[in-house]
Amino acid sequence: MASFCRRLAAWIIDGVILGIIIAAVSRIGGAGWILAYVIPVAYFVLPYPRVGQTPGKMILGIEVSAADGGPLKWRKRILRYFGYFISGPPFALGFLWSIWDRNKQAWHDKMAGTVVVMSSDQAWGIDPVEARRSQRRWLLGLGVPSVLIVTVAAIWIWFFFPVDLSEVSEMGPWPSSDAHASRTVGADLGHLGFAKGDIERVPVGAKPGLYEDGAAVTYFLTDQPVAAVWVLKYVEESVASQAFDLDAMQM
Repeated sequence: MASFCRRLAAWIIDGVILGIIIAAVSRIGGAGWILAYVIPVAYFVLPYPRVGQTPGKMILGIEVSAADGGPLKWRKRILRYFGYFISGPPFALGFLWSIWDRNKQAWHDKMAGTVVVMSSDQAWGIDPVEARRSQRRWLLGLGVPSVLIVTVAAIWIWFFFPVDLSEVSEMGPWPSSDAHASRTVGADLGHLGFAKGDIERVPVGAKPGLYEDGAAVTYFLTDQPVAAVWVLKYVEESVASQAFDLDAMQM
């Protein structure tokens, strides 16, 4: 069986490779962010059918195999990948489990019915019948409850989070789009013991991505500056484009 140190080293190598790929595709824009979620699944699931190895495992000379000695089917590979999300949250306990487990299996290995072995290993001494029974026990005992907990939490957030947003909206009235920054920046924090300084205008520029109106104020506590509040009103893309077109016609 592969040791925890080898598995950790392979994880680090895979993490670096995957991080570089995701950072590159994220620069594409909207499609890049979608790929950033798809690529990890492909990276960890697709290499297994032929060699049972990601690049990191290949470098460390280890591979993923079915615990019962059979083929590493799609179901096992997908279960193993999504099992990462169960192994990780409780202080990585699911990953650390392979340190003291008799078969060096992490939680995601238990639920998927897989083992990580040295590439040179021909057999790993796990009874096929017991391997399948163990997988069923871990799926029912850990996998199913974890999915139910996540589902209940998602439903709770879906129904109750909008209430929090409505409470925020009731804190208005909020400044309108034509409000001046200098009128919205100077909140009175005297009840907290803070003295408000003078409101200062912020240099502006009418360009997309920059702001057309800005103001800042500094708050003091016993003559020492402790906080600064800035209010910036950004130029809308359509308005800025019309302004640039008008400037070009006047030149």
